[in-house]
Amino acid sequence: MMVRWALGGCLAAGIVLVASGRADEQRIETGRSALAGRDYRLAVRTIATLSNEGSNKAQTHLGTIYGRGKGV
Repeated sequence: MMVRWALGGCLAAGIVLVASGRADEQRIETGRSALAGRDYRLAVRTIATLSNEGSNKAQTHLGTIYGRGKGV
């Protein structure tokens, strides 16, 4: 019985992580679209929020934005 409960908890945690990853990808795409449209304020705001939440991909994008002198 305890094993079933533990497996159910692991499955639920996995589903939450996958859903969270998809939401992060959508937010990164929003930021990238803003960059393409030269809306640097929206791009930095969107990507910096994810970066502060620990997203490695967002941190990379934010570094690239700042490295190119955009959104500063």
